[in-house]
Amino acid sequence: MLTRALIVLLVVLNLGVAAWWALRPAPRVPADHALDGVPKLQLAGERKSPLPAVAPVVASVPATTATPAPADIAKQDDAPQCYRFGPFADAASAIAAAAKLRASVQKAKTAATSSGGKDWTVWLPPFADMTAAQAKALEIAGAGIKDYYVVAEGAQARAIMLGRFGSEANARRRIAELRAKGIEAQVQAPQDAKTQSWVDAATAPGFGVAAARARIGAAGVRPLDCAALR
Repeated sequence: MLTRALIVLLVVLNLGVAAWWALRPAPRVPADHALDGVPKLQLAGERKSPLPAVAPVVASVPATTATPAPADIAKQDDAPQCYRFGPFADAASAIAAAAKLRASVQKAKTAATSSGGKDWTVWLPPFADMTAAQAKALEIAGAGIKDYYVVAEGAQARAIMLGRFGSEANARRRIAELRAKGIEAQVQAPQDAKTQSWVDAATAPGFGVAAARARIGAAGVRPLDCAALR
């Protein structure tokens, strides 16, 4: 009897366990928020929207030369024009002619040139003493100028010679080279040179050059670099 009762009890327990297992509620899986906001991996066949369009590559266009502004063109048109009137009979005539021109031009001044002769000297006139001359010589050497010497005696003692030339044009060119290096030299014309007097003028565009030449009694007129009037 005891054995039969145990068997019945085991059968009842097994049936109870089987019924509990069959009727148990589904387990609750906790939500995983670690990947919120991260796009899910999709296969190519699962993609619903088309791929984003690729922006076309635009060939670069070469830059064009800028057209001058009207203000720049106006400045060029307003630039002064310079002329040399003469030659005149003497320096006094040139001074009188310059006085007549000043009322109608931007600037007028007299100028003198020499022609003839072959010994044009570029120099610095005599200094007060040899110490000053030597100090200037050191300055000239420091500017990279080698062709010079200090006159030690004679009528031109304490002067600094910077070159002798066979024409005024070459002497003036030497003057410009020295000025570019900070040395303001002078030109000494040869004793047999002939001096001519001129009037240099800076005029506004449209100035009546021919009428001005007749008014001041100039023998001629020719264009001039305005740098000569500065």
